[in-house]
Amino acid sequence: MATFASSAAVGGAPEVAPGAKKPAGLLRISPKASVELLYRDYHLKLPPRVDCTVMFAGTHLAQTLTAYEEAVRLFSSIREPEELLGRLKASPAVQAVYESKLVDGRAAIEMRERIFREPGPLEQVEFKLRILLGERRLLYPVPLGRFAALGALCPLLLGRHDEAGIEKCLAARLSGDDVAWALELLAFLKRENCLAAANDAAAPSWAPRPGITLLSHSSLLVQSERSAVLIDPVVWRVMGNAQRTFDILRTPLGAVCCSHSHWDHCHFQTLMWLDKDLPVLIPRAGEPSMLNPPMAGALRRLGFTDVREVRPWEPVRIADIEIVPVPFHGEQDEIGFEMDHYTYVIRTPGLSLYGGVDSFRSTAGDMRPVVEEVGRRYRPDVAFVPISKWTCYYRSGGVNAFCRYADQDMIGRSFQYTAGPEDAADWVGLLGARIAVPYATFTFARVKVTPETLQFGLELNRRGIGERFYPMAPLDSLTAADLGDGLRGRSRRWRRLAWSRAVGEVNRIGRRAGLAPALHFLRERLHV
Repeated sequence: MATFASSAAVGGAPEVAPGAKKPAGLLRISPKASVELLYRDYHLKLPPRVDCTVMFAGTHLAQTLTAYEEAVRLFSSIREPEELLGRLKASPAVQAVYESKLVDGRAAIEMRERIFREPGPLEQVEFKLRILLGERRLLYPVPLGRFAALGALCPLLLGRHDEAGIEKCLAARLSGDDVAWALELLAFLKRENCLAAANDAAAPSWAPRPGITLLSHSSLLVQSERSAVLIDPVVWRVMGNAQRTFDILRTPLGAVCCSHSHWDHCHFQTLMWLDKDLPVLIPRAGEPSMLNPPMAGALRRLGFTDVREVRPWEPVRIADIEIVPVPFHGEQDEIGFEMDHYTYVIRTPGLSLYGGVDSFRSTAGDMRPVVEEVGRRYRPDVAFVPISKWTCYYRSGGVNAFCRYADQDMIGRSFQYTAGPEDAADWVGLLGARIAVPYATFTFARVKVTPETLQFGLELNRRGIGERFYPMAPLDSLTAADLGDGLRGRSRRWRRLAWSRAVGEVNRIGRRAGLAPALHFLRERLHV
């Protein structure tokens, strides 16, 4: 079992003792500012966020998106296979990325290996910081070679350092040129009023206590008496996170877990704010490709110094927290193709959980035997289970906006990408968990409950285990005391059920009445 020490504080700053005089002149990023790391190619089907796919594919990604969009247009407009094949071969955009051929009488495309398997040029990609500050939109260039400098500066802007302290920390961590670039960015942020005084920000504002907090979507904070672990963190104002969610970035942590390379689990916009000496636990790397981009190199470019590849069933200990990577089946973009993932068991003194992330089934296997094994080995107290039943379409390129292979028959089809309420309810029974929490539903605001959440509760009732249903909103927490049948546990569960039904009904009525845009606008304005 691997063991890591717990990080003392974000950015390596010392804790301030209770009652001690707080230092003056601390700088922090303004709570009104949203900072995003983007790349230049703004495509209709993919937002320009930087993620592991961009960091592997480079300029190949823009080529591929353009080629697949053109191929789909031809597939949709021409039905005769020979004519379609001729048009595909005549398209420079398609031929640059795909081989065109006939397969069992159908026109088909298959991505060229040099595009699919080999890293694309990154030096030609233009990266920028986009800073949204009220109605203002600021852009600042970030050369690829300055990613680590950006990753070093961001954690220092969370209210633990004054300007001299920031310069000292940068000089200790970076080379001269990187220090100069980071200080230029700091001066830009000051000049554009993106920084605010933070005399009250030296101590963590997220009260440390043993338990589990759902931050949003599939982001969890697991706290024990001695440490804390952040799982798949997405803390991003653009998604509608409540302001208090951002306090987690200033909370002392022992490790970060990124279960796989998708943007909503290995989220650069969040990771750039974390201490770069924190251990980051990622799945063991398989064969790299555009559908399975390597994570370790991308994280190291951002400045992380302790990136660890973990193996299924081999526990890792962070102080008094044990993390057990568990096999993953699901999110299969194409038949026969596997991505590097893990689900997880996390054990703290008095409380344990299983997190199913976005699992379902794949060519290599179904999750059912895996959760049976978890139930036998660990019997977790709490099950966080995926319920979204996400359906992807080949016409739109699945989840990535492109497919490696497509033909005339496939282009009109869809496939189930993640587990649904029925699957998740079955897993809860196999796990033997006392509490079942639906998650991984792209819920970032408290005033949103998906129809699948309510359906999950009904499915648990049908299996005779409805009392385990425990819906949580972003920033809700669970402790060991909530697991019992006492007054506290029953009262909290009743409030969760009442909340989910009421909010779910409001959302349902709003959708039927065509008020979904208005509800989304209110969530953004209220930041709830």
